Amino acid sequence: MSLSAERQSSDSADASALSWWVELGYPSFEKGPDGWPRPGQVIRYYRRLKRRPDGKCWTQADLARALGITERAVHNMEHFDQGLDSITRRRFLAETLQIPPVLLGLTLAPLAPASSAAASRTSRTSEPSAPHLPRFTADYEQLFAQEERAWQNYHAGNAAPVLPQVQAALQTLYAQLPFVGSERLRTTRLLVSYHLLASAITRDQGSYSQAIEHANRAVALAQGAEEVELLAVALYRRQTVWLDARQPQPALQDVQRARTLLPLLPSWLQAALLIRGAFSRVYAASRGYVPRSGEALREMEQGATLLQREPAPSEARAGYFLLIDLRRYRVDKGAALLELGRPREALEILPSQRRTGAVRHSAFTDLLTAQAYIELGDYEMGAALALDLVEPLRQIESQVNLKRLQRLTERLAASPFGSAPEVARLRLLLNQPGRGRGRIVSIG
Repeated sequence: MSLSAERQSSDSADASALSWWVELGYPSFEKGPDGWPRPGQVIRYYRRLKRRPDGKCWTQADLARALGITERAVHNMEHFDQGLDSITRRRFLAETLQIPPVLLGLTLAPLAPASSAAASRTSRTSEPSAPHLPRFTADYEQLFAQEERAWQNYHAGNAAPVLPQVQAALQTLYAQLPFVGSERLRTTRLLVSYHLLASAITRDQGSYSQAIEHANRAVALAQGAEEVELLAVALYRRQTVWLDARQPQPALQDVQRARTLLPLLPSWLQAALLIRGAFSRVYAASRGYVPRSGEALREMEQGATLLQREPAPSEARAGYFLLIDLRRYRVDKGAALLELGRPREALEILPSQRRTGAVRHSAFTDLLTAQAYIELGDYEMGAALALDLVEPLRQIESQVNLKRLQRLTERLAASPFGSAPEVARLRLLLNQPGRGRGRIVSIG
């Protein structure tokens, strides 16, 4: 073998030995001169995984708009590793494209890259040592317990104060993800749940762009891990965000995507997707996005039949912290009937009993009931229910439901009942944004 061929063979062997990112399950990116994966290749790979609301992957033009640079600059970044001297830019790229920070040199590598050619030559003369992977330092039990408490807080009262803890947990999990080895699936499941939790909290606060970003990450992680049930739950929750943000078109896309998963899911989770998907279609139809059809209500009833056959797991974690039962079906069908202009039927199906330990869900049910009475012309009853909702909604700081209540108040004000003192009282209470803030409903 010639000296040149020997060197090429040796260099190739070194590249393979030092490709710790391949050993950790990442793609075989080319090794850069610093011993790390070529950042441009990493960015191009994850940019192509990023999806726009229409389902198409991000283009170089999309990334250029996000960064505020030219498309040519993105081309040079991806092909020649240019424009990546800024840590701030690398962090932005890691967050936006969901790139594991270690691949962009933002955390320590599990195997130190060769510092020089001399060190590389020295390593050839000795036995290769096994790569040293740092011990996974995150406390799983603490993260699981914190996750469960936060979901309970979300359902029972005000979860906004725990959002910083949720964000800190996400940072911890992402920092450790490249090093978890056999714990990768367990870690990914936690990441999905924490992203969905952050999405639910920010949605309730009316921060829809943040809520969608968290939901998008949950969907991408679940899909990458090929976890069908997790993906179904993420699509279910993302539909909720799209609908509250009044964007039915991407919600319909999630409905279609969820349909492909139905044969792979347990009956109770099929029911959840059928019920939520049917409401998404009714919501879109009421706004002219799709033709009206009675098929959606039939799908809701099909979901109820499935729930009767197989209720959701009683253990919260096994049910992915979804409150899916026949009561949820009745609430969603009542909301759908209101969208279809059938308030009397909505009143007949909406549950009259409150769900224990779920203030937010109970308040939403009361909002729908108040709306039904108002649409039937029973303004006094509608106003009374609305007045009873102001304080609970302020206590849990549910901005999305306070906005719904504000819209109901505006309808009352424009009705023949508009001059009633109850309406004036409602308007006064809703124009006091500071009242009741900071109070948390305890978990019963």
